[in-house]
Amino acid sequence: MRGRPLSALFTESRRQNPANRVFIDRLEQLMQAQGHTNATLAKLLRVHPTLPLKWRQGYSSPSMSKLVRLAEALGTDPNYLLGFEARAQRGRAS
Repeated sequence: MRGRPLSALFTESRRQNPANRVFIDRLEQLMQAQGHTNATLAKLLRVHPTLPLKWRQGYSSPSMSKLVRLAEALGTDPNYLLGFEARAQRGRAS
């Protein structure tokens, strides 16, 4: 019996993980709202052009330093991307 490759099943299970799903959904939402492609985001972050795609597909997750840079590039907080905050924009101290 031939089925899907094991790597595809593993990636699908990672995408279904609630924590990963929140990150992926919020990343895609912010990228779309700001008109970013994988290439434009990679250029902003100075990373390999395929890295944002790997994050969006669940193949990998950003390191802490890349998560901070990603959040800054998207005008949000790392906690929002990780699902710890409900709002996308950074709060400003008064």
